[in-house]
Amino acid sequence: MSFTGLGSSYTLADAPVTLVGNPAGGVFIGPGVTGSTFDPAGAGLGAHSITYSYLDGNNCINTAGLCTEVTANVGVGGSHMATGGVRVFPNPNRGQFTVELELTGLVGMQVFDARGALVHNEVFTASGSRTQRTLDLSAFAKGSYTLQVDHDGQRVSQTVVVE
Repeated sequence: MSFTGLGSSYTLADAPVTLVGNPAGGVFIGPGVTGSTFDPAGAGLGAHSITYSYLDGNNCINTAGLCTEVTANVGVGGSHMATGGVRVFPNPNRGQFTVELELTGLVGMQVFDARGALVHNEVFTASGSRTQRTLDLSAFAKGSYTLQVDHDGQRVSQTVVVE
């Protein structure tokens, strides 16, 4: 179960996009969503979580979620929070690296490949001093990836290089 069509970032001036759920027949929920359309202007500024829920043959609800950011800037969204709270090492690496956070509370962490496809997504609670998460992208192609860390309404984006 998944959905496509939602980019990692938009500006307020970007046109609405069509979301496609798989399997078909589910519902999209989130700010700026009407039916299967996401409208960045309708969502407003900030980071937003969009979910797709589907009722399967066993009457179980399955849900997939993605995050996107809407900025006022023209062009690609970037870091809006000091990077001091997030450190990546080693970088470059061979696919395995550590993300060290000096943040407290709920954190969303996503990794996107060069095409913007989501390759890793997790939400966890950071404890403040040196919370570490080890990621393994060795199954993916070599190249540049974008790590996005969302915390307390702010986002840090860093490039991670897999050699």
